[in-house]
Amino acid sequence: MTKRERQILKLIEENPMIMQKDLAQRLQITRSSVAVHIRNLTIKGYVKGKGYVLEQDHYVTIVGSSNVDIQGFSNHKVVNSDSNIGQIRLSMGGVGRNVTENLIRLGQEAKLISVTGGDQNSSYLLNECNQIGIDTSHFLIVENKNASTYMAILNEQREMLLAVNDMSVMDEMTPEFIRSKTSYIKHSNILFLDTGLSSTIIDMLFAEYPTSNFFVDAVSVNRAPRIIKHLSKIHTLKCNALEAAFLADMTIRTMKDAQKAADIILEKGVKRVFITFGAKGVFRKASYDDLQLGWVRAKAEHIGSVTGAGDAFMAGVIYGTIKCMREDQIPKFATALSVLTLEAEQTVNPQVTYDRTYQKMRELF
Repeated sequence: MTKRERQILKLIEENPMIMQKDLAQRLQITRSSVAVHIRNLTIKGYVKGKGYVLEQDHYVTIVGSSNVDIQGFSNHKVVNSDSNIGQIRLSMGGVGRNVTENLIRLGQEAKLISVTGGDQNSSYLLNECNQIGIDTSHFLIVENKNASTYMAILNEQREMLLAVNDMSVMDEMTPEFIRSKTSYIKHSNILFLDTGLSSTIIDMLFAEYPTSNFFVDAVSVNRAPRIIKHLSKIHTLKCNALEAAFLADMTIRTMKDAQKAADIILEKGVKRVFITFGAKGVFRKASYDDLQLGWVRAKAEHIGSVTGAGDAFMAGVIYGTIKCMREDQIPKFATALSVLTLEAEQTVNPQVTYDRTYQKMRELF
């Protein structure tokens, strides 16, 4: 693709109904030149049909958070109010970004719409994303802000004791910025969002893209209220037991309670729900079938870090859905991807591939 073709394609992506004369005016070239470039783009398969409809690949659009993760691992039993000997690691994180990386490592095209700042951590985040194949051209860069940062302390068993996050830069994402990505959103097979987004952006996405297949991660009890009025518009929801308890307005103490919460969430309009319940596994239920899977669970051989396992599970659900896996296989594939993540010290296991995940699924189930 030539430089001029890239310029034209970018303008078409922003407005698929743009006129040739407007393209010519924007680029300060003749209308006949625009016609030649569009013909070449059509031949190459980048655009098709009336209104310059973009060629549709099976891809996922993710609107969500991108963080820099700081993880502290204690070598021994943690002593409160004291300095603990261990290791400190810096890596990329954020639910939306983690889901994107997992999908890319599985071989699935995914477009990440996110926001970051202008500090050193933001530069690190963007550079690392580019190296693994995440296209950062859809990031909003807010120069006077710091990168969204997540800091976690883990004990000697690699279980999280405490986490603190500063995601204030996420509030800088505007409806106007989202609208500039409308073409990508409307032509994606799945639109995934996490509740790290502001209520304004979440409300706008559900209002302006009503035909999208929304896949949502509730992320935390504190953020789950941001989606409660939109449950009827969600195709697939992933939540843990605490988040499910809030959304279903009940207490969850047992596995039977979690199953009851799933029924209530489906009654509120969600088409499919996955409730994760720690070591007890995950419960899946959908309104469009009566598949009885029970609880799907598996144990990692060793724990490198628990951070990112839930995001990997969500990526596995998205991948299994877009690849038309059998419904009974999807939670098993997603669990296998989650186990691979648990066995790595990074937020996303850099060794993840489709083949490794499939093999892990065969070993576990």
